[in-house]
Amino acid sequence: MMYKLYLYYKDIRISKWNTIGDDWEEVYNEYSKDLIVKGFRGGVNMKSQIKTSKLFLDLLHERKVNCEKIKASDLIIAMSCYFLLVKFKEIDTDNFLFLKKKKNSQG
Repeated sequence: MMYKLYLYYKDIRISKWNTIGDDWEEVYNEYSKDLIVKGFRGGVNMKSQIKTSKLFLDLLHERKVNCEKIKASDLIIAMSCYFLLVKFKEIDTDNFLFLKKKKNSQG
C-alpha cells in the first residue's frame, strides 16, 4: 500500500513524501537512524544533534515562508533531521501524517 507522508514544522508543511507504509519508525530507520549512529560514533552528543537538526529545519522553514526554492537533497536531509527530533521527543508525533494514496482507477 502506498502512502503520502506530510511533515509539518512550526505549522508549515515542509515536505511530502511517498512511502510504502504508515509507520513512522520505519521512516526513522530509513532516513535518520544512520545519521544518529554516525553522529555518536563521531563524538557528537545527543544535545548537539538535536541543536543542529533544529537549526537546519529552522532554515528550511524560513525558506518555505519566503517561497524560496528548496533542493530535493535538502528535503532528504530535512527528513533525517525531522525524525531524529521525533525520536528524541523534540517533535510531537501529531506534527506529521500519513494519507493512503488512492489507487489509479485506469489500471
